Amino acid sequence: MDKIYRGIWWITYFFVFRFIPNPFHKIRIFLLRLFGASIAWNCAVYPSVSIWSPRNLTMQSGSALGPRVICYNPGNISIGKNTTVSQGCHLCSGTHDVERASIRTNPFMKLVTKPIIIKDYCWITADVYIGPGVTVNDGVVVGARSVVVKSLSSWSVYAGNPVKLRKTLIKR
Repeated sequence: MDKIYRGIWWITYFFVFRFIPNPFHKIRIFLLRLFGASIAWNCAVYPSVSIWSPRNLTMQSGSALGPRVICYNPGNISIGKNTTVSQGCHLCSGTHDVERASIRTNPFMKLVTKPIIIKDYCWITADVYIGPGVTVNDGVVVGARSVVVKSLSSWSVYAGNPVKLRKTLIKR
């Protein structure tokens, strides 16, 4: 049943979602809601955003997914209020179990999903990768092309590969 749902979603994505002009975010939000996303009406989702499974996406008021964002979300991705995920970011909530004893006898590694939570007032700048199980707490800024594989503390600036704390912000 999941494959049928995703198949119908991908047909809708390829023939409808991608071709809705930029300013018509509410039409794309309507389609995402139709496929199970929990998303506020005043969010922005650009036509080039790729979403693997809308029903595993939650976006709160005032948030945005910029151009060419990839949401590979076999596990949940949750985005808080007034948060921007900028162009080219990759949010990946799935990985594979490589710790198994006998990959030779069964080469199909089990899919492991862990949620990504990006809380309120965050800015994930261009081309950032966020891996499975990461929580980005309130008010975090992640610098361009960073790789985030561990959770980040509130009201801070991070950058690098792997991401490192660069500055603590004063909450206003």
